[in-house]
Amino acid sequence: MDNMIKQLRALLAPYDKDQVEEFLKVLFIKAQDSKTAWLTAVPALTLQGLFAKAQKWGLLIDFENVTIDKRGPNKQGVTTYSLRLDYHAMQNVVINKFPDAKFTTGVIYQGDAFEYKSTDAGVQFNYVPKNIFEKGKTAIGVFCHLTASGIADLMITLNMEDLAKMQSSSTMAYIWKNWWSEMAIKSAIKRACKRIMYLDKDLAQMVNEDNLNSNPDLLNLPEGVKEQIAQAQTRDDLATIYHEYNGKLKTPEAQAAFQTQLSEKQWELNSEAA
Repeated sequence: MDNMIKQLRALLAPYDKDQVEEFLKVLFIKAQDSKTAWLTAVPALTLQGLFAKAQKWGLLIDFENVTIDKRGPNKQGVTTYSLRLDYHAMQNVVINKFPDAKFTTGVIYQGDAFEYKSTDAGVQFNYVPKNIFEKGKTAIGVFCHLTASGIADLMITLNMEDLAKMQSSSTMAYIWKNWWSEMAIKSAIKRACKRIMYLDKDLAQMVNEDNLNSNPDLLNLPEGVKEQIAQAQTRDDLATIYHEYNGKLKTPEAQAAFQTQLSEKQWELNSEAA
């Protein structure tokens, strides 16, 4: 491990020294943990590339907000590594790119007044909690309203079915159980960040990588299908892909992943056309 740290320090010499040393310190600590001891086998050039990518986005790999994911080895014996960003890291990316970005969030409970509509002037919404001090209320969803002057004005809502899927696929079941409302709101914020990040090609790449990390079912999609969706230029292209593959994929997981990829690409194309 000492040799890897020495090699990495040399490779990362062009970057801010304090940032590099912070990364190396945390990397060394995580590599001693049995759960992440696999970090010792990651090639130094791969770690350099991941560090550089995080820096490009104004982030530091701290293994809290920004972590390294390992996938594989696959049938061909290939192991890949990528960055995973939590909601806070994505929020920082959005604010760095769009300094006046503003987030308004909330949990919606039964009896609350909540409605919104999209107009030429932007999203208009009304949210009036029935009783903010009442205990034992039944949640029905969450929302996140994200604005950035001249760039975006969007509303994200997640219902209980959406949130249940996110909770069931999360590796942080304990946190969801004990701090459900915080995790639900974070999920809405992350979804909103992904939407606005599609307005920037470099940030769109980050979103696509995160989608793969947070939805392993995408690995069940044939590479050819993923490539066709990625290369789609118009909504007509997506319609053609939909009719070609919908209902014909081998597993329910692959079909769900197919729908997710189409939806994300649809939003990306809509953003580019706006």
